Amino acid sequence: EIASCLVGSEMCIRDRDIYQPEKLQEQPNVIVIMNEGFADLEEIYKLTPSEDPLKYWHSLKENTISGDMRVSIYGGGTSFTEFEFLTGIAGGMVNFNQTPYVNLIKGDTPSLAWDFKNAGYKTLAIHPFWSSSWNRANVYPRLGFDEFISGEDFSSGESKVSISSPDEGSSVLSFEDAIMQNSSFGDDLEYIREYISDRESYKKVIEQFENKQEDDKLFIFNVT
Repeated sequence: EIASCLVGSEMCIRDRDIYQPEKLQEQPNVIVIMNEGFADLEEIYKLTPSEDPLKYWHSLKENTISGDMRVSIYGGGTSFTEFEFLTGIAGGMVNFNQTPYVNLIKGDTPSLAWDFKNAGYKTLAIHPFWSSSWNRANVYPRLGFDEFISGEDFSSGESKVSISSPDEGSSVLSFEDAIMQNSSFGDDLEYIREYISDRESYKKVIEQFENKQEDDKLFIFNVT
């Protein structure tokens, strides 16, 4: 069932008509940030600090729709959470010995990115790490993304890497393999330990938004 679902069976897409971006009266730019390094420790450990360290963050709940999202992964396996969010398929329906990005997504797969793309949006994925990590360079186009900006593209001195490379299979890096490589993507970038910082990732989001064509509508999926 999962295999057939991933190639677009009715089981997967029968409820997708509930949300149709193209029918919205207003079509705003949409930016999704999946932040690996952020944690609200008050929520996790039920702490009561003398002063709120995330005062601005908590204030956002006053004028926005907010809530919690349950995911199948804790402390690793980033691509599993990406897969769940973008496709709506719970990780519990997938063999955890397999990674959907590496083992399951072999063709175009229904996702939020496709929904926005079909509604006339330009769809863009941003992740400040190796493009080959978790097979993202091959999978993102199958999920409906027009463009993928990876760590190799962040430095002003680096040329853009084709979204169709590296060749699938021979060059797919797991997270463990990737962190063993030299993670310096350019001397002009800010790093936290060996990783490109969240600040740099957000700067890239802002850059894409500010430089878009006036009539373009953007769906940006940024995984820090």
